[in-house]
Amino acid sequence: MAVLVVVLGLCICTALLRWNEVRYRKKGLPLGTMGWPVVGETTEFLKQGPSFMRNQRARWLCCHYSTRLLAPNPV
Repeated sequence: MAVLVVVLGLCICTALLRWNEVRYRKKGLPLGTMGWPVVGETTEFLKQGPSFMRNQRARWLCCHYSTRLLAPNPV
């Protein structure tokens, strides 16, 4: 019975994520997946391994920025 509840819950979460991706794709959000709540893209990282980091770096290299709190701005 507990397994059925867990499987049903995962199916509902997956359906909601797919629906959100379709719904918000038109709203001008940045590229990328919506990810699972709290976990984010951890499952993709565990499945892909080092290639995940290479793909992310290649995708977001142009948009990299850094911030320094309580320190002067770098020149």
